[in-house]
Amino acid sequence: VAWAYVALENGVLAHYPGHDKFPSPYDATKRPWYQLVEGQRGPRWGSPHVDFGGLGLMLPCSMSLYDDNGVHLGVAGIELSFDFIIDRLLEAPELANVAETYMLDAGGRIVIESSDKARAGTDSALGKRLVRMKRFPFEKVTAAALARPSGHMTLDTPQGKQLFVWDRMKSTGWTYVIRGPEREVMKAVVTP
Repeated sequence: VAWAYVALENGVLAHYPGHDKFPSPYDATKRPWYQLVEGQRGPRWGSPHVDFGGLGLMLPCSMSLYDDNGVHLGVAGIELSFDFIIDRLLEAPELANVAETYMLDAGGRIVIESSDKARAGTDSALGKRLVRMKRFPFEKVTAAALARPSGHMTLDTPQGKQLFVWDRMKSTGWTYVIRGPEREVMKAVVTP
């Protein structure tokens, strides 16, 4: 976790670790991570963006806060760096040099892919900017993954016969996809 924060309706902001790089004026209630869940229940993952503090590409998760009477108090959130997500959550160690792994959103767009590690350190002094998510380039796989929560298929591609395996995560509604040369992927996962 790169950042953790709580912003209250009255504008009070607690941010960990603390820093003084907020643009002026800064109203946390107007930020995308706040508005993502304002008035909603449960955690929600936001869109990737470039961190204004210079930590590269980040993925936010936010959740509204309520008092015992159900009155909205504010929003709490965390931000994970792409490096952390790729290293700890996305890449399968046995497939690291064999396959590409992806997270697709509910619309079939790539939220993050293991090759994003090369651009995960992107620095910006321009403030937070959302990263444009591109469509997963294999439409047959996208359609199948959106229709079925888990499955696999093999496609002939310009790179040869590729195996695609996917599973939808209930917590986010996103789909985890593995893509790689069929023989090499099978050899990597079957070989003890």
